[in-house]
Amino acid sequence: MSNPMRSANPSLAQLVLVAAAIATLASIGTGCRVYDESLVIEGDGSTTTDPDGGTGTGEDCELAGPPARPDVTDDGTGDDVQQYYVIRDLTLRQTEGDLWARTGYDVDGICTRSPTLTSECTNRTGSEDGENGIDNVFGQRLFPLFELTIANYQDSMQAMHEEGRNALALSIRGWNGQPDDSNVVVAAYTTVAATSAGATEDEPPADPVFDARSQLTLDGEAAPGPTWDGQDWVWLREDSFTGVDGLRPVISDDSAYVSGGRVVFNLPDRAEFMLFGVDVREGREGELLTSRVRLTNGLLTFQLDPETGAGSEGVIAGRWPLDDILVTTREIGICEEDPLAGLLTTQLLGMSDVRDEAPEAGEPVRECNALSLGASFRATPVRFAGTAPGADPIDVCEARAGEGT
Repeated sequence: MSNPMRSANPSLAQLVLVAAAIATLASIGTGCRVYDESLVIEGDGSTTTDPDGGTGTGEDCELAGPPARPDVTDDGTGDDVQQYYVIRDLTLRQTEGDLWARTGYDVDGICTRSPTLTSECTNRTGSEDGENGIDNVFGQRLFPLFELTIANYQDSMQAMHEEGRNALALSIRGWNGQPDDSNVVVAAYTTVAATSAGATEDEPPADPVFDARSQLTLDGEAAPGPTWDGQDWVWLREDSFTGVDGLRPVISDDSAYVSGGRVVFNLPDRAEFMLFGVDVREGREGELLTSRVRLTNGLLTFQLDPETGAGSEGVIAGRWPLDDILVTTREIGICEEDPLAGLLTTQLLGMSDVRDEAPEAGEPVRECNALSLGASFRATPVRFAGTAPGADPIDVCEARAGEGT
């Protein structure tokens, strides 16, 4: 089977990456500016202040951060109630209108601005932070290159999520139903499928059947898709759980909280999230693609309506270590022997803006080895139907080697 990425003639993506790599190397010496200082937003809840603003001019910079834990007593209300939400409209494409600059949080405690470009690590190559110190090189620079290789990845991913398939999901337990709750338990999962069938029933549809692409069949017919009215049933991947009973979430935070109606969920370091898209490259059209995202210092927040319990807009932010990004690029088919692999590695080194772990006080300053990430989403309430195996993750390079292509 032929593969366009192995052609003797360079693809458009390769040519663009060559140009981008040259531009990145050039920007190291020029300190090019990519931030429009006229853009200003309020920080999200509590903020910290960088007295220099990263400029050396003494200007204050209000750093965007999550709201602080509320000073209220946790009375145990809601401990026996667990509410589930599916993440929809996960937005990775963020260059239009500089959306990246308003998506995420400050992750390094520094407002990086010209001319000093103050940073926690060396070899940062000229990019300023977004508004209020937001760190999001992923949205600003990495995802545009990603889509040059896998066109329309976000569109295919969002289409699957809208069907309830292979989406991220959340649960919250122990919420008192008030705008402030000092301690709740939040967990994250990946969905298999969702349906509006049985929306008026108290029990999920019986005997569900799932195919290799997580398509759901009930009574021998394709199940209707979700309507996202809060009554849909959702099945979650079996590997989202562990424990003797198989029902303890792998990814959870038992010290999460709700402040001003906003859930604050600290992600365990390098907890693995799987994102699925559809390949559009010649010879692989329609095949599932798996991207594993492992963040450090990860944070997920989303807004709750205390009146209804419904979720709404949310943000995920954190540090994405370069080593883990390179694993993801292999999974989507940028293999070691491809010319694109070396170019992408050069690009990643040029984009890195943070360390993979927040430096401790007194540590020597070391090279940046991670990218900051921010992405927005909507959280929609659903009902838990059960667990199912889910689609198998695919390593495209491994599959290609097996095919001898």
